[in-house]
Amino acid sequence: MDILALPDTFLKKLMSFMKIKDRLSLRLICREFENLVSESHAGHCCNGSISVKDVENESTMSIQIGDYMFREGEYTEEGVDLILKLRNRLFKGIAIADLDVELTDQQNSLDFFREFTKNFEIGVTNFKIWIDIQLEHALQHMNDFPQSKYSMKIYYYPIPERLLALPSMEYLEIMPKSVVTSFIPNPIFFKLLTTQDDLFFDYECVSFTSNDWKKAMQVMSRSGGTRMVEFYLKCTNIVDCMRDYGITNMSKDGDWNDEFEILSCDGPSNDVTVHFRFERCYTRILGISWAGGDALCSVTMETNEEW
Repeated sequence: MDILALPDTFLKKLMSFMKIKDRLSLRLICREFENLVSESHAGHCCNGSISVKDVENESTMSIQIGDYMFREGEYTEEGVDLILKLRNRLFKGIAIADLDVELTDQQNSLDFFREFTKNFEIGVTNFKIWIDIQLEHALQHMNDFPQSKYSMKIYYYPIPERLLALPSMEYLEIMPKSVVTSFIPNPIFFKLLTTQDDLFFDYECVSFTSNDWKKAMQVMSRSGGTRMVEFYLKCTNIVDCMRDYGITNMSKDGDWNDEFEILSCDGPSNDVTVHFRFERCYTRILGISWAGGDALCSVTMETNEEW
């Protein structure tokens, strides 16, 4: 039986179930199979990665889609051309659930990323950002594809106002690799609570009065949907605020103090975990000491549509 005699729509559907490595072998059989491979969709794969980095004055690249490694080595103009030609010979398009992306600060790496992913259907694009220009490149891409979903890990401290330019994402993490000595202004922090569903700050990003913290809880409670933010506060800052809410080392599970419900409280000890609720916002604090101090404690605030 001549498989190529089958209807074209059936053949292209069949091709969507083939792994990229198999497509690579199949295209070598004859010109007809070569054309079939290049003109058909490669179906769906769970993940992929595109990484272009500058390491010790040399640019390197690593591109993997599903089970196939396109290239791992030096990033050169010739290498880029070869990868784009190979990609065009292997499929017309592909669907990827999660694509990890890390680019250099050069415009040509963004141009390559755009060209390589032409006709891709990407579930979530996960960016890694180290400097401002990389953030700008990511924003350019997001503006080109506003209907797509994104997540981002930022490894430096950006100008806080720049954070407001970010669209709503699946996940936003800011974890500077150097010491941060300034806070995000509270109005910007409050705005991020309404635009981002899942936030993580791996440092002391804010300093709250009890009214500031209560406003943050109100913002989350009234923004709708399911949201979560994790950050760090000084122990003294936390204890002072909670005392204003009527939450102390004498509080017990199930207590109510005005608008605050105590869900759990370890009692009068060090390294305490406290869990309380304000409206729809649930707050969990780990590792506090009622004596206060400058140690940083983890704070998680979250809402749930069912609560």
